[in-house]
Amino acid sequence: MLDAVTLDQLRTLIAAADEGSFSGAGRKLRRAQSVVSKGAVIQPVLDGRCTLAISGELAFVPPQFSKEPLLEVTLVHVTSPGHPLATYGRPIPARELAKHIQLVLTDRSTLSKGKEFGVLSPQTWRLADLGAKHAFLRAGLGWGGMPAELIQSDLKRGTLVKIVAADAPPKGFVMSMHAVYRTESPPGIAARWFIDRLKQGSTPVVKKDHQRRQLTRGKRG
Repeated sequence: MLDAVTLDQLRTLIAAADEGSFSGAGRKLRRAQSVVSKGAVIQPVLDGRCTLAISGELAFVPPQFSKEPLLEVTLVHVTSPGHPLATYGRPIPARELAKHIQLVLTDRSTLSKGKEFGVLSPQTWRLADLGAKHAFLRAGLGWGGMPAELIQSDLKRGTLVKIVAADAPPKGFVMSMHAVYRTESPPGIAARWFIDRLKQGSTPVVKKDHQRRQLTRGKRG
């Protein structure tokens, strides 16, 4: 199994473990998160090329698989400040959202065919890369949901504007993430450590950043 693992894949795994999340690993490696955590993640486990997958709740999980909840990702609907929906000023009804193209992230396989999450417009453009979706949104080519953590800087700079759908759940849209593996081949020591680290969420990263800031201040003082 290890013969098929590349040095680049090992670097990605270590970065995700060190940073505490795939988005953190993407920033560290200067890659889009969707490149670090690819679409169609179940397929390599089905094929026997991987022993573990990190997947959202939409992915089809075969009956011979087990899954463990890891964390929840809050999704925020956004668009560019020049988009017509940006100045609506109040929760936007479905009939108004339906007039505009919604950018939707799609899987690179057919495993999640027919399953949708947060699709509110009949007009959609489907993209298989989260980085591309992010760029399209900033370019004003539509509206759509993005992980809240990923767009905080955009909202502060005004390159993206938050919009609220009138039909959104009271607590907003939340995507649950899971670790998925074959029931007959449960995680070993290293994989179990990796899963447990992901379950800790961003706590280790916050502590690490705080410690770095303290060290930096000490050197400057």
